[in-house]
Amino acid sequence: MTNEINKEIFSLKHNNATILYFKKYNKAIYCSNTFAKSIKKGDKELMKTLFFKEKFSSPIKNEISKSDFVPTNLTILPSLICNLECIYCYASASEKKDDIVSINAAFSSIDYIIENANTLNSKEIGLNFHGGGEPLHPYTQNLVLNSLKYAIKQTNKNSLNLKTHIATNGTILNGKALEIIDLIQNFTVSFDAPQSSQDYHRPLTNGKSSFKKVLSTIEYLTKKNKYISIRSTITNKNVHLMPEMIDFYYNLGIKSLHFEPLSVCGRCESAVNLKAPKVDSFVKYFIEAKYKAEKYEISLFTTSDKLFSVNGIFCGVQIDNFYLIPKDIISACNEVCYQGHKFSDKFFIGKFDNNKLFLDRNAIKNIKSKSTFYRTDCENCIAQNSCGGGCAVRNLLSNEGQDMMCELNKKFFIHNLKNKIDMSLKNKKKDENN
Repeated sequence: MTNEINKEIFSLKHNNATILYFKKYNKAIYCSNTFAKSIKKGDKELMKTLFFKEKFSSPIKNEISKSDFVPTNLTILPSLICNLECIYCYASASEKKDDIVSINAAFSSIDYIIENANTLNSKEIGLNFHGGGEPLHPYTQNLVLNSLKYAIKQTNKNSLNLKTHIATNGTILNGKALEIIDLIQNFTVSFDAPQSSQDYHRPLTNGKSSFKKVLSTIEYLTKKNKYISIRSTITNKNVHLMPEMIDFYYNLGIKSLHFEPLSVCGRCESAVNLKAPKVDSFVKYFIEAKYKAEKYEISLFTTSDKLFSVNGIFCGVQIDNFYLIPKDIISACNEVCYQGHKFSDKFFIGKFDNNKLFLDRNAIKNIKSKSTFYRTDCENCIAQNSCGGGCAVRNLLSNEGQDMMCELNKKFFIHNLKNKIDMSLKNKKKDENN
């Protein structure tokens, strides 16, 4: 149970004692219950004594940069065309032919981030491909391949390093996909193992199994010595399987995993039996899975599992996200990836027209303002510094999905804070015995 002493100080009962967490300075102490009760509201001098032995640390820098929009990373969402029909797809992607990003806009975007890198004296740029649809789909392979070749040529010309990444469903190894794979360094494969989950969540558009296709792709990427991370969506159907999933991915040789709870949007809004997992269930099984992953030396991540990773923001929406989406529009969020999205007026920040980039400076200014997206109750939350205000899209929806994420953030923060205290006590006792 968490008790708020004021907006800055929170108390947590732990092991018959109390943790006092001072949010503004991101510090915590472990003390007796009697001492905790003696803390007076707003006693700054006492806080100096309690939390800092040497000097009063600087407050958390929780301000969004007011600097101009100068991205050096580009993510291209080639289309909404996909060979899978995932039951929870936020873009409702399918095999239906649709608009794709133009090659001229892709080239101009690459030129733009290279120019920015030179202006900032940066040594590298990033080029990423994401859905929307499937970037390796035959319909968009020429766009992806030619964009990669152009980026390689231009970065060599400008003496810049090029970091490449693709998020893929891992089911396409035909056409020019192999040539594309050779040019990409880092891969995120969306995969909801075991097979029962994968085939329920992520079937082919004809309803058939996609499971073996993904296994074949992972095997191919492994032979190519590519860096592979697996991204799994956790729903009410597979939340209890998270610990077993660690075993499965370990046997595949995977060392990086990202488990994320279902966000109710897109196609899954009309799904009858598919829901987000219960908060307590997700926390319970994720923690079990994480302990197992650590034994296997696997990195397991979920957005809410953070402690003291403070930068004042949730994601790159409020920094310099630069997504090139169909119809040559620039979006600040990969979820807002098509014209007609209910939040396009808030996240669309530019457009290419006649090969020229037009940026909406007012839209960028609004996105950089925390007040545009933040919930009014963030200031009273113990986990505010950890979550950075939460997902901008979820906050605008103000739905149960964001309430779920808030609860996850709090529960993980408290769990990790207690773990941090326990580890400190364990190390102290170990030092005393030596």
